[in-house]
Amino acid sequence: MKKRVFLLVLIATSMCVTVLSILTLLDSSRILLWALIDLCLAVIFAILFSRLFVRSLQSLDPHRPESVKTYAELTPLLRRLKTQNETIRVQKEALAHHQEDRETLRREFSANVSHELKTPLTSISGFAEVLRDTAVPPEIVHEFAADIYNEAQRMISLVEDIMHLSQLDENSTPMARQEVDLKALAERVQHRLSGAAKKADVSLRAEGERVCINGVEILLEEILYNLTDNGIKYNRPGGEVEIITGRRNGQAYFRVSDTGIGIPETHRSRVFERFYRVDKSHSKEVGGTGLGLSIVKHAVAYHNAVVSLDSTEGSGTTVTVEFPA
Repeated sequence: MKKRVFLLVLIATSMCVTVLSILTLLDSSRILLWALIDLCLAVIFAILFSRLFVRSLQSLDPHRPESVKTYAELTPLLRRLKTQNETIRVQKEALAHHQEDRETLRREFSANVSHELKTPLTSISGFAEVLRDTAVPPEIVHEFAADIYNEAQRMISLVEDIMHLSQLDENSTPMARQEVDLKALAERVQHRLSGAAKKADVSLRAEGERVCINGVEILLEEILYNLTDNGIKYNRPGGEVEIITGRRNGQAYFRVSDTGIGIPETHRSRVFERFYRVDKSHSKEVGGTGLGLSIVKHAVAYHNAVVSLDSTEGSGTTVTVEFPA
């Protein structure tokens, strides 16, 4: 290729020298004639050269640009095309995997919602059928009514949590922010859950310094409530749950620590998924909708905060939420 370019340049130079030599010997009319001839030859060579160049570009395979060896000058461009093609390929594969993951999560979510709704509905239907078709003693009627009420409340809680998650997902309705005292919030959560802690024989306390952040109070309280509620539910008789608020490296934080059963290492990366339970066999016994930690995850993200989990199986769990400075 370099030899071809050199030959064309040599020919063009020779022609120019020849024309200049002739121009010095001829009169003006002949000068004009030779100038026209020179122009025509230049156009012809330009057309031939551009056709060679275009033909090489037309043979370029955008998926394998490195296969073109005609012009060494195009090597940097071809390398860049190859890199861009590889980047696009990786991005397409990542997008395809992301869509597959989203579809899998959607199916799992639909199946879990169906299961969680079907269980209380089946119980309600069974109790109602017995009351309808059987002469039930008054004291049993009262028990059945209490069971029906509890199952209905379970369904209401599930629907409310699903609606809340949907609102956080879409982020369609901006929520009012205000200065929130995390220590006061922790004390309020302690008061709300003191009865549940006493019933479970778990010591619950809120400590730390008073720190304020700009946030959505109802979401922040829900984060603390769900974390503390889990610390009580998955604890052991005589255990402890501690809520600590403070500031570290200029960042406000709160931390919920318990002395409960802990989380096995294989489950820690998934506990914030919707409906994920470490021990599904005791889900009804423990209670809840299985959406608490998922709501925590979304509410934390809403505040551009970071949640971290540290757990030792059999020794307890600590969840820390740090807010941007």
